[in-house]
Amino acid sequence: MDPVPPSLARRGGALTRWVGRALLRTLGWRVEGTLPDRDRIIAIVAPHSTYVDFLVAIGLVFSWNLRIRFIGKKELFRFPLRTILTRLGGIPVDRKASHGFVDQVAAVIDREGKTLLGIAPEGTRKYGARWKTGFYRIARQTNAAIVPVTLDWQRRIIGILPAVATSDDPKADLEQIVAQFVPFPRKDGRTIDLARAISGN
Repeated sequence: MDPVPPSLARRGGALTRWVGRALLRTLGWRVEGTLPDRDRIIAIVAPHSTYVDFLVAIGLVFSWNLRIRFIGKKELFRFPLRTILTRLGGIPVDRKASHGFVDQVAAVIDREGKTLLGIAPEGTRKYGARWKTGFYRIARQTNAAIVPVTLDWQRRIIGILPAVATSDDPKADLEQIVAQFVPFPRKDGRTIDLARAISGN
């Protein structure tokens, strides 16, 4: 069974798939779960505790031939990184713009239609980070599915969980979402602190 539904865009071929699988094997990781049949998905990836998380994510993206999008500060999209980041799916955003980065990203999703946007809501590898809620607002604005993607360093499993149903209570929704990540350990063995993650949101 193909873990990627037909409603999502693909890119790459046999070579890309081989590279992704080889990378996951080398790192000792495997994938559990499938993506929902939705053409707009916000994949929130956590816990984020080491730079290796990026390599693990790339392994998944390549092995499944996924066409993904991710957010980056516009300052990063300059020579020589601009071409590389753009080809990988980067969306340059201006955080100082009056209409905000949520509107900028939502406009890209609305324009492209089929979009899988990957976001690390902790925004840092440091322990105890407060989660940024941009992913939630983007999902609500674009009618995208929020799909939790867990990184379990104890078992070295990338877990793709069922899409989260949202309500008219953002605070309760965020607590429900973060709680799904709490059982999965970081590289240092600690797990997400729920109270810290949702504090101030």
